[in-house]
Amino acid sequence: MSRSAIVLLTVLATIFSLVGCNTQAKWTYPVNPDQLYRADTQPTELTIGVLPFRESRPVKNQSATMFLYLIPLMPYASVNYERPEAAKAFMTISEWEFQVDEDLGKAAARSFENSGLFKRVYFTLGGETREADYMLRGTAHRTFYQGTVYSYGLSVFGPLLWYIGFPAGSSINETEFEFELVDPSGQVVWTYQTDGRHKLTQGLFYNWGNDALYFATLTENALNEALRDLGPKLPSLGASFATLH
Repeated sequence: MSRSAIVLLTVLATIFSLVGCNTQAKWTYPVNPDQLYRADTQPTELTIGVLPFRESRPVKNQSATMFLYLIPLMPYASVNYERPEAAKAFMTISEWEFQVDEDLGKAAARSFENSGLFKRVYFTLGGETREADYMLRGTAHRTFYQGTVYSYGLSVFGPLLWYIGFPAGSSINETEFEFELVDPSGQVVWTYQTDGRHKLTQGLFYNWGNDALYFATLTENALNEALRDLGPKLPSLGASFATLH
């Protein structure tokens, strides 16, 4: 096979590997229903209303840097997205179907309801707050994605190494959330902040679209942590609410 044919096949393999895998990544919650926190105590008499999450994430998305992998001697190139759902399908990331305020709010409601700690849990856009003893407010501080392709300094010839077992790249997902319970007077009676990180090394037949599921799993973990922290405090919160009425 001629050298020009090898170059052409390598370029085509690179394009197929990097672009052909782009899909529509739909937010799914929970990913692992059996992994959601479940208390081994009796539920309280409290009703919790869950509001849409507040937005506090950086705005910046950076994707043009991915083309650096074409430069000889450059070992890798990455995209960095602070708001992955705002990025169009590009190279190593799928196009997300995700609405941070409503999807995370509904996820929190699902986890709080599943915990068995409360008499009732419901999601509301804000018009049904009088029914709740406390309102849960969540804030998304970070949903960061980094997708990296390894070219090993070989430019378009880098993918040849993938076919003999070298890693094709990696993806990193990071989250940071804050949760608050607010009483009817507007006073914050409980707060909890948590962060999470997941890194995956990708092989030749990778599926970068799975990153939407990894973010959902990190959200599950964050809510599990929050509920474990909140559970022991609920008796005093119930007593405090009773004194208000």
